[in-house]
Parts: sequence; structure tokens; C-alpha cells
Amino acid sequence: MSKIPDQEDEQFIANLKVELNRMDSAFDEPTPSLADFNELAVHTLANQKRRWRKEFFIFLLVALFIVSAIFVAAWWDPVVLLLIHGSSMLIGAVILMVSLTSRGSRDFHE
Repeated sequence: MSKIPDQEDEQFIANLKVELNRMDSAFDEPTPSLADFNELAVHTLANQKRRWRKEFFIFLLVALFIVSAIFVAAWWDPVVLLLIHGSSMLIGAVILMVSLTSRGSRDFHE
């Protein structure tokens, strides 16, 4: 009795291998060559460099806009400039104190 299921399993596996080989031959896709991979790498690096330059240019434009807005505010009314600097220093001090107190309380509880 044990030989019949074993033979059926072996026949099933053999048929499955034949069918899989037939499917592999039907959908034969060659692997890309090394030159294709190098071309893809060069293209990817060029895209990264182009994207980096674009992001850097946008950063410079935004920084220029912010600095020019502050200069215009200083030209228009020096009190506005003092308010901007004073409030930014105050906000920075508050953020620093909050971060130091939260870090200190975390270290204390550990």
C-alpha cells in the first residue's frame, strides 16, 4: 500500500517539474547585462544630483526671501525688527528650557 502513494507522489512531482519547465521556457526573460545596470546607476545618480540642485536652489530662494523680508522690515520700521529679534530669542529660550526640563525629568525617573 505504501508504494502506490509514493509512486503517485513521484509521478505528480515529475509532472509538476515538466509543467514548471514549460512555463519557464514560455516566459523566458533574460537578466539585464552589467552595462544595463551601470547605465541605470548613472541615470539614478544624475537624477539625484539634479534633484539635489533643485532642492538647494529652492532653499536659497526661501532663505533669500526671509532675509530680504527682515531687511525690508528693518528699513520700514526698526521697531518691527526689534520685535522680531526679541520674540525669536524669547521663543528660542522657552523651547530650550522646555527641552532641558523634559530631558531632566526623563533622566530623573530612569
